Amino acid sequence: MTSLQPNGPMALETGPFLLAGHSYGGVVISQAGNDPKVAGAGFLWRLMRQMRGQSGLSLAQANPTPVVSQIGPADAFGFLKLTRTGIFEDFAPELSDLEQRILLATQSPTSVNSLRGSLARRAGVEDQTKTGFIVAGHDRVISPQLEQSEAQQMNAITLTLPACHVVMLEKSVPGRGFY
Repeated sequence: MTSLQPNGPMALETGPFLLAGHSYGGVVISQAGNDPKVAGAGFLWRLMRQMRGQSGLSLAQANPTPVVSQIGPADAFGFLKLTRTGIFEDFAPELSDLEQRILLATQSPTSVNSLRGSLARRAGVEDQTKTGFIVAGHDRVISPQLEQSEAQQMNAITLTLPACHVVMLEKSVPGRGFY
């Protein structure tokens, strides 16, 4: 993904569906959530653009976390990846060594342009549907205080867990049946 412009996969859906997004994916589903077929949304540490024109990068810079120093330089095409230290100590510190090495080897690069992009309009999914939000209390990628603030602004059903950024990969974290 290189921008926040809708790319049309939802047009293939014929009935109501749920959106789920983790981290930056939450921004993407927020933009997509204005589709009338969206029945609900679930967010795991969403970077919500609280005001028109705000980018994910500006929110991250205003709410710094340790991972910021572990982002490698952009490649020739403008994509970023986390360093080994960034994956092991900040992104997924509570996973096993094997799981961390798999994440390091398979991570998808992130476009600088998509991080700098801002939503053209305020996301509407949280206004139109039932919204759940999981706050990761041990997150070193997105500030847990920012996560909590965004959940409150959304009036979301919120669950705070003692987890790292990738809680969906942690085995010891409760939360099944939430939402």
